[in-house]
Amino acid sequence: MARVTGRGISTLVVVFVAGLMSAGVTADAVAAERLVADTRQGCQVWDSYADARKTVAWEGPCKDGYADGVGVLSWYSGARLEGRQTATFVAGRAQGAGEILWENGRRFTGTFKDGLADGPGRFVWTDGRRYDGDWKADHRTGEGTLTLPNGDRYVGRFERNRPTGDGAYLSAADGKRYAPLVDKDWRITAGAPLDGAAALAPLPQPPVPAPPSAAPVVSKPMAAPKAPVQRPTALAPAPVVAPLPTATVAPPAVPAAPSTAAPVSASVDPRTLPPPLPEPVLEPVGKPLSLKP
Repeated sequence: MARVTGRGISTLVVVFVAGLMSAGVTADAVAAERLVADTRQGCQVWDSYADARKTVAWEGPCKDGYADGVGVLSWYSGARLEGRQTATFVAGRAQGAGEILWENGRRFTGTFKDGLADGPGRFVWTDGRRYDGDWKADHRTGEGTLTLPNGDRYVGRFERNRPTGDGAYLSAADGKRYAPLVDKDWRITAGAPLDGAAALAPLPQPPVPAPPSAAPVVSKPMAAPKAPVQRPTALAPAPVVAPLPTATVAPPAVPAAPSTAAPVSASVDPRTLPPPLPEPVLEPVGKPLSLKP
């Protein structure tokens, strides 16, 4: 992704030839969307990138036969979970703030319109790259910032995932700004140093997507029921049975406040208890329904 030149500047070499998940989304692809029925309750959702091998499961409200409301849409290939999208659905399409997780750890957090990424959003790759900026119909389009693993950044304009070069290249090594150069293969490199007003001008700030709290959290609706190992009923301390108070008997002692730690009797080895279940949101997940693999 990057190399160090004689000037000590890390050079961006990024190919923007893909859509949010693959080659650019065409109008034909969007036009080919079809209805897919949820395997659990028959609730329907719109699939913008139909695949006969894909099945879906919707956990959320269903209205007039369509996914409608806050919920989690999961994708499966056979019995294997491939992906999750957490958002508010309206008539079978994601609308507003939400999140998508991929099986290889990539993540998109942002805004949806008619099931497609549209508006402010953040996309994080597993190699450490991050894009913060505008989206339009599943494409990086508008003002945005691409941050590289070494800290170098391209701040400027994007059109259908491709950098236009209208912006600045910021070197993490020396803190200076350079004119970005974009070749015919859409690779970005550092050009001549910027000076004067261009070197001091405020950089455009990418739009900030809605915080995760504004959208439903993936881990909660999708979390598997946790085994009651944290507070097992059988291990709870037995209540103290005090005799009826009499003139010669002191009042019963007030029971101690319950401990926040899981009570464990002497007969149980804590090492034999299973560990807490991991939160699903931290697990790698699969391909979103509305985005190509």
